[in-house]
Parts: sequence; C-alpha cells; structure tokens
Amino acid sequence: MRGGVGAGAWARRGREPTLSPRDPPAFSPSKDVLNHLRSICADVRAVRGDFDDAAVKGGDVEVVSIGDFRVGLCHGHAVVPWGDASALDLLQRRLGVDILVTGHSHALSVTAAGGRLRIDPGSATGAWAPHAAAPSVPSFVLMDVTGSRAVVYMYRLPGGAGSDELKVEKLEFFKGGAGAPPA
Repeated sequence: MRGGVGAGAWARRGREPTLSPRDPPAFSPSKDVLNHLRSICADVRAVRGDFDDAAVKGGDVEVVSIGDFRVGLCHGHAVVPWGDASALDLLQRRLGVDILVTGHSHALSVTAAGGRLRIDPGSATGAWAPHAAAPSVPSFVLMDVTGSRAVVYMYRLPGGAGSDELKVEKLEFFKGGAGAPPA
C-alpha cells in the first residue's frame, strides 16, 4: 500500500482505510518483512519495488553470486513492457546473469531457455495487479543452489488465498542448460 498505511492506523481512526499522504505510517510492510527474513538468514538482499518504502535500501537491480551462478535481482516495474520475455531476456544478457529473478507481474513464471533461467515468483498473497488480465494466484518460489545445480520449487494456491489446495512443481536447472548436468 502506498505510504505504508497499515491496519493499525485504520483501527486508530475507526474508519475505512485511506491513502492520504498526511497519515503517519502505522507499520512498514517492507521493513517488517525484511526484519523477519533477516531473523531467518543474515544475508538478505533486496531490490526496491515501485511501492516499497525507505527500508528497502537496495537499488533497482543487484547481482549476486550463489554457488556457481550469477543471479540478477530486479523488481521488474522498470522493465517495459512489464513481464515481456524479450525485455527480460535483454536485461538478463545486459547483467550477464545465469538466473534472473524479477517480479511486478504478480504471476508465477519459471522459464529455462538458452542456458539461462528466469524466475518470477508471482505474489505470495495473490495481491491484485491492475495490469493483469486475470486475478492473481497466490504463489512463491524457493530455490536450492548447490554448485552448478539449482532446484526451483514453485508453490501456488490455484483456488486462491482461502484454498486448501496447494500445487508444488519442481524444476532442476544446471549451469549452461536445464534438465541435465553438464557433460
């Protein structure tokens, strides 16, 4: 939510939420999420999204090394057209990364092609996206990297946030290509 206005601020006022810039933020979703993640793992990297608050100190793009992979992180709101495969491929080549993790689309997508992997984890909450043709499906991705092997686990709730149906898919990716270890 723009301005970080949260449930605490709404309850204090006793009325429906507003997004007035004069309202003080009751909590910082980005800061709270980052602090929680840092309680699990000391080395948390974040890039700024289009509605993130000042707690996200990262820039628009970051490149990190994990195992034998170079991994690029980019929220995706500055990649135009949003979610476009050609534009994302161009960014991935420009960054020189084996794996590109982007977002902004609110739609889960994992694509391996040309010796590169592109991941969009979607939206963990299934948040509405004004640019999406269909409602968002809650989803997230976990990636396990060991040396030149990355295993991507894709989790989604096809029935929506209230659904008990959980779908999990797995993709193995090896540096230089998908599906099989290098020769």
